[in-house]
Amino acid sequence: MDPFTNGLNRFFYLTLPCKTPSPPFNYDLSPYSGWTRAHWEAIFSRLTYGYVLAAERSGSPARALFPDDRRDLPDAIDGLESFARWHLPGGAWLGNVENPAVISFEGREINLEILLRQALAEGTNSHNPYTYWGDMNHMSQHIVEAADVALVIWLTRERVFSKWQNPSRIKL
Repeated sequence: MDPFTNGLNRFFYLTLPCKTPSPPFNYDLSPYSGWTRAHWEAIFSRLTYGYVLAAERSGSPARALFPDDRRDLPDAIDGLESFARWHLPGGAWLGNVENPAVISFEGREINLEILLRQALAEGTNSHNPYTYWGDMNHMSQHIVEAADVALVIWLTRERVFSKWQNPSRIKL
C-alpha cells in the first residue's frame, strides 16, 4: 500500500463523523484509493444531510446558512451561495435518471426533487424578504451564482423544472 492510499483512508474516516458506517474499500475495483461509487454516494448523502440541517436551522432551503461561513454580505447572498454550491452536485445527481430522488442518511430520507423545488421557489419569491435572494445589480454576487443556478435548472429540467406549473416556470 502506498502512503497516499493510506492517508486517503484515514482522511475519509476523519471527515465523516457519523453513525452511518463508511463503505468498505475495494482495491480490486479501485486499486489506488479503494473508493467505489458507494463512497461518493456516502459523501454526497452526508453533504446533503448537512445542507438540510442548515436549512432547517435557518427556516428555508433557500436560506441555508452555515455558522462558520459568515462574511460581510447579507444573508440573502450567503443563502444563494450555499444553494448554488450544494445544488450543483444535487443537480448532477438528479440529472441522471438512474439515481433515486430520495436518499437516506442517518436514518432520514431526503427527497432531492422537493428540496430543490422548494429552494428555487422560495429563493425567487420577491414577496418574501426572508427567503428572497434579492435583485441582480451591477457587479453583484448574484451574477456569479446565476450560472450555477441556471446549470442546476438545466440539469434537472426533466425531473424538476418541467413539472412546475407555468406561473412558477415563468417567474424563475
